Amino acid sequence: MISTYLLSIIFFFLTCLSATASDFRLAFPVDCILGEECIIQNYVDVDAGKEWHDYNCGFLTYDGHKGTDIRIQDYQAMNKGVAVRAASDGVVLGIRNNVDDRKTNEAYTDYLKSVSGKECGNGLVVVHDDNYQTQYCHMRKGSVAVKVGDRVKEGDFLGYIGLSGKTQFPHLHISLRLNKKVISPFVGTCSTAGQYLWKDDIPYTDTQLLKFGFADAAPSLDSIEVGTAVTLNKHSAAFLFWANVVGIKKGDEQEITIFMPDEKILVHKTQIIKKSKVNWLSFVGKKRPTNGWRSGLYRAVYLLKRDGATLIEKEVQTIIH
Repeated sequence: MISTYLLSIIFFFLTCLSATASDFRLAFPVDCILGEECIIQNYVDVDAGKEWHDYNCGFLTYDGHKGTDIRIQDYQAMNKGVAVRAASDGVVLGIRNNVDDRKTNEAYTDYLKSVSGKECGNGLVVVHDDNYQTQYCHMRKGSVAVKVGDRVKEGDFLGYIGLSGKTQFPHLHISLRLNKKVISPFVGTCSTAGQYLWKDDIPYTDTQLLKFGFADAAPSLDSIEVGTAVTLNKHSAAFLFWANVVGIKKGDEQEITIFMPDEKILVHKTQIIKKSKVNWLSFVGKKRPTNGWRSGLYRAVYLLKRDGATLIEKEVQTIIH
C-alpha cells in the first residue's frame, strides 16, 4: 500500500507539472495596434470535417486553415516595416529567408507557381517548453533576424511582415502546435476543449471596416492594397467611394450615399448581402458630367446594418478644387 507521505509527494509533483504546463502563454506577435493598424482576419479552422468555422462558430477562417492571420493595413505599411516579435521564450528550430515577396503588380496565380512547396514563405519555427511550437509565416525576404539554434525571449525582434508564400495581402500567419498537433490559442463556443493561451485579452470581432476611400476608377483588392491616395479634380473620369469590409455576413444591409457640395445626392445605393465573405470590396459612383465636377466639399456615408441595427457607420470627406 502506498503511504500517505508518498501520495502527497506524487500529488505535489503532478500539481507542479500541471502548473508548469498552464504557465505557457503567447504575447501578441506583431508591432501594431489591434483594431486600428491591424486586424485578425482568419482564425484556426476548428471543424475537423469538410465544413469550416472559427473558434466562435463564425466564418473567419477557411477549410484546413492552421493559424491566426494578423493583417496589416496595406503595402505602404508593409514597406515602412511592421515588426514580428517572439510570442514566447524558446529556441529557433528552423528558418527560411530567401523566398521572393510577390511584386504588387504580379498576378497572384503566376506567383503561386513559384512558391509551390514553400506556401509559408519566409519565416521560422520556435520550440518552447512543454512541447509547444510556434511557426511564423509570410515574412519579408531577407528580414528574418535569427538563425537556427538561437534562443529568443518573448518580444525579441524576429523580422518584418512581408508578402511571401501563399498570401494575397501582407499579414503574419502564426500557428501554434502542441506535441506537433495544430491547436487554437482561443477558446469559444466551437473550441471549448483547449485553453485560452494569449497573455492579453484579444476580443473577437467578426465584422470590421478595414479600409475605405475615394477613387477615379473602379478599384480592385490589389489596387487598394497599394494604398496610393487618389487626388480627385474637376476633370477626373469618375467619382467613386469604396469600402473594404472584413467579415460581411449574408443578410447584412449595406448603404452608401455620396453627397455633392450643395448636399444633393450624387448617388445612393442599398444592397442586401447574399453571401457571407471574409474579404469584401464594394464601390459606388458616377462618371464625370459633361462640364466636369463642381468644386467644393463632397462627402460619403457608409452604413452596414445587421438585424436592423447599425453595425458600422463611417463618414469621409474630400474637396475638389
